[in-house]
Amino acid sequence: MSKSFFRSLTFIFTLFLISPISCSVKTEEQRRFGPDAEYFIALQLLNDGNEKAAISKLNYCAKKGSFYCALESKKLLCTLGTYNQKSLACENLLKEIPDVDSFLIILNHYLNLNDFQKIVEITNNIKIEAKNNKIIKIRLESLKNLQNSAFLDECYTWFTTLPISTEHYHFYRDSLSEKINLTNAQLTPKEFAILYRLQIYKRDYTYSFQNANILFDYFEQKLLEPNAQLSSDIGKAYLYGNSEIVQNAAFFSQMAQKYKSTPMEFYFWFYAGRLFDKASLYSTKSRISFENAIKCAETDLLKDNAIWYLLNTSLGSSINSISALLKEYAPQWTNPSYFDDFFDALSAAIFTAGDWNLFYEVYESIKNYTSDSIRSQFSYLLGRLIQTGHINSSKENMIQAFETAYSYENSIYYSSLAKYQLIKNNVDISKIKNGSLNTQSQEQINFEAGILLEGYATFGFPEKIYKTWSNLENKNIPQDKLIYLCEFLQNCGTYAEEDNYFTQSLRMAQKIQGKSKLKFPKFYSDLIEKYSAQYEIDPTIMYSLIRSESFFDPDVTSVAGANGLSQLMEFTAADIARKLKIKDYSLTDPETNIHFGTYYLKNMISRLENDYLHGFFAYNAGITRVRRWLNTSILGFGKKSTMPADLFLETLPYTETREYGRKLVSASIMYKTLYSENPEKEFTEILELIMDF
Repeated sequence: MSKSFFRSLTFIFTLFLISPISCSVKTEEQRRFGPDAEYFIALQLLNDGNEKAAISKLNYCAKKGSFYCALESKKLLCTLGTYNQKSLACENLLKEIPDVDSFLIILNHYLNLNDFQKIVEITNNIKIEAKNNKIIKIRLESLKNLQNSAFLDECYTWFTTLPISTEHYHFYRDSLSEKINLTNAQLTPKEFAILYRLQIYKRDYTYSFQNANILFDYFEQKLLEPNAQLSSDIGKAYLYGNSEIVQNAAFFSQMAQKYKSTPMEFYFWFYAGRLFDKASLYSTKSRISFENAIKCAETDLLKDNAIWYLLNTSLGSSINSISALLKEYAPQWTNPSYFDDFFDALSAAIFTAGDWNLFYEVYESIKNYTSDSIRSQFSYLLGRLIQTGHINSSKENMIQAFETAYSYENSIYYSSLAKYQLIKNNVDISKIKNGSLNTQSQEQINFEAGILLEGYATFGFPEKIYKTWSNLENKNIPQDKLIYLCEFLQNCGTYAEEDNYFTQSLRMAQKIQGKSKLKFPKFYSDLIEKYSAQYEIDPTIMYSLIRSESFFDPDVTSVAGANGLSQLMEFTAADIARKLKIKDYSLTDPETNIHFGTYYLKNMISRLENDYLHGFFAYNAGITRVRRWLNTSILGFGKKSTMPADLFLETLPYTETREYGRKLVSASIMYKTLYSENPEKEFTEILELIMDF
């Protein structure tokens, strides 16, 4: 189906969906959108080849329209009309709105004219920031074309101020590699530093270690200033490029003292800590190094990073020291969510060791300093450990722990499990208040962006909606507009062949507040219901699996090589095809993928004594691993027979598989309750089916 035909179909559909039937559609749309309608009409005129009329409409909207519609009009005017018209439009845009997009529009305009001097003039005061990388790249290319004497100095500054990005690498490949390369023995200090950074970017740690002494010589001779990015690169070179771990760690400790009070001090202490940790038998020296890094960290992010490594290093050597460290450092970190993965790993380590007193100590140390999701997790697990007798405490404390876990409703998994336990203990959950400190979005509502996005839907440009929304710095458009757009894209997905509107709708829907079917849609329902019935599996489970695996994108391929809606590996699919006696198949075909995925999940569940949660784990990590985990976790947990499914999940050694189980359970609960006429009854039944409560 062509885009033009689809646009016409979408436009007609939209008029019926959001507009009353009118004798004059154009008048109705102009009344609803006012001057903003001129922008969307201009887009339609451009599609019809009427540039002159479109320019007139765009000029009007640029002057009278709301912010985003006017902005898009101004941007589009930079590409239309005569040379003088484009140049004037570019200059006006940059004067009024000097953001990254405006710069790129005007720079590309002058690039097309080979006016490199103008580009340099426009970008003279541009800041060296990651968001400006594309602008800086164009500036440097222009300096090179002009043979400007500032070219190398500015290259050095850009390459050594920021982490190496795709723009850095492409610029080197296209504009520097002939002069700055490994075969050139006559590199200046700045040229060598640029090349060194790129070798680290390419993970050539052997070269980087062997040549780190050259950088140190340049620092000694004051040919280069001490630099944070270069010191970080040197740290990586010593960490990954040489086996003399203890010697290198001691060397970095010396360098940290030598370069005290410079930007390099933090990184030398930081990598000394990592090297001592890598040596395994130097936990005290590793801890001291990280503590020194924490003290001299110049930003909150660096400080949080050093604390994270200190905690993880201690977790790897001895979990008994964790409680004291948390009491000291939890009040110091800035971003609680930065530590979520650490706490999940810590929980798994404690459950594997069966050290319940430590769990309680950790809980008391961190309960005021963690993210909402970790607070919910640890509160629920505390309640369960009291309930199962592993922590000696009162029923009142157990109930209080479950109430705390339930109060963080955004943490669907632990909040739902806590809700189940509270219901079973006859607690009135309606009286429990939301425990989150962030119940409302901190961003201001972006009303004018909502107008732009709604206009794209109204006037038949669905392909612009998701891209525009995803590029917005503030995506917090009004909830009614967001819900409408998600519904609109879902309907577009029924007709489109070249755009994955289902997935776009689902991604946008994650910003909808509260519970919504738009967050948990039933795409491909005919196929999912068909094969779920064939293999006698609750379709709720398959909706949950496909949503979690692919976000309903039939063409997605994972880094590991899994394909399609249910994310099957080729060798798994080949084995399934052989068993089903199917010769020709494609994993990007929705029906084939859903058929194979449903068969495979059912097979995993059946082979694990019809345990749904264990089947989820096997789908993700393989049945052999799950059987091994079942055996070892039962022993580690102190049980001679099976252990509760929710607590077994906490013992799994793979972070990915633990999170996979949580995702599927959470999605199953949401699908079951959102589409049910009796949600409370269905809530209990689906949890008892999956978790075997």
